[in-house]
Amino acid sequence: MKTPFKYLVLRYMHDCFTREFVNVAILLWAPRRGFLRFHPLEESFDRLLKFFPGADRGSLSRTLKFLKGRAISLEKTVGSDLFESQKTLEVIARALLPIDDSSLQWGMEGGGITEDPERILEELYERLVTRHFHRRTSIRREDKDVQHAFDLAFRAKSILQCFSEQTYSAGELVEVFPRSWTAPGRQTRILKSLSFDLEDASGIVAKALSWRGRIDLLRGSRPFVVYYLLGRPEETSKQAAFNQAAEVLKAGPQGTQFLAEVSEADSFAESFAQEIAMPA
Repeated sequence: MKTPFKYLVLRYMHDCFTREFVNVAILLWAPRRGFLRFHPLEESFDRLLKFFPGADRGSLSRTLKFLKGRAISLEKTVGSDLFESQKTLEVIARALLPIDDSSLQWGMEGGGITEDPERILEELYERLVTRHFHRRTSIRREDKDVQHAFDLAFRAKSILQCFSEQTYSAGELVEVFPRSWTAPGRQTRILKSLSFDLEDASGIVAKALSWRGRIDLLRGSRPFVVYYLLGRPEETSKQAAFNQAAEVLKAGPQGTQFLAEVSEADSFAESFAQEIAMPA
């Protein structure tokens, strides 16, 4: 016998300003069957990190597992007085995960009728979560995404507040660097995030050459040490171009530039924290 059901999609919204998101779970309720299930993302975390490199995989995984267990508990109570007066999926969803300004947000709602709630849950998960990830893997990381990944590491080491914004100019060329640090008696440290996750391999080397030229010009006005924070391209076919780009950046004046990749964000933050802690 067919029974009505409703469902909600849970979204992971990495940046509430840009409103970019991916679907990470389905909550389905078939009240006449007493069926309540929360189907969370249990794979594809690597794909999520590729286009949201600053995402905390461990925290998200733990939260989704907790919500799954919480849904199992709620299934035993949805027919009780707790939901007797307002038996709606929205009420249940809020009991499971309150609406706030966190990165997990309830999104699209839908419904229909089905003979098998378990089967329709799997179909919705495949259609709205799994395929959603496949569609979005073409999204490219931008410079700000690389910076965000390092900012998370800086915040964990309690040094993010140590950085300030600096503007450098050389003739008509003006660049604003939001992450810089200066200590008495030392050259200013400028952190420049660069994503090389580009569509065209030739553009990877061209971007490195462009920034090498800009940095060399800007150093003429006020010397500084530059730390290039790099994001590798996703495709293995572009790794050679990335390696060439890294060599271009390293070819600056000796002792005035350093490279670190997103995968090294934690160790870089640790070493930079030690440098900040050194007496002047």
